[in-house]
Amino acid sequence: MLFRVKSVAIILALHAAAFAWPTQANDNVTDAEIAHLLAFVATSGCEFERNRTLHSPAEASEHMQMKYQHVKRRVHNAEGFIRYAASESSFSGRPYHAICSGTRITSGEWLTGELAHYRDQQKMAADAKQ
Repeated sequence: MLFRVKSVAIILALHAAAFAWPTQANDNVTDAEIAHLLAFVATSGCEFERNRTLHSPAEASEHMQMKYQHVKRRVHNAEGFIRYAASESSFSGRPYHAICSGTRITSGEWLTGELAHYRDQQKMAADAKQ
């Protein structure tokens, strides 16, 4: 139970920190999309393979957050975040993978799909307000 409480606290802290990060373009939409992707990873329940080692969702999200801090001046949108911070190892060039319910997929493909889903939801919500 203590592990679960700590995990939830870490996830909430990551989500809050992600919203506080400025991007190169200082774009609120980009900030929200990146925050969503980091929270999505942290709460996914999927294992992550990075350089042939498995990591928990929270570890994966923390690693992506750390990488983002190093590359954020090159990041102008959520696609840039996926490309530079969430797709492959800077050291080995090996792609990251998400392993969800026994299915292995590159994290770039997985996160690009989630980004499209998130944008669709945001558009539907905006359309519903009009």
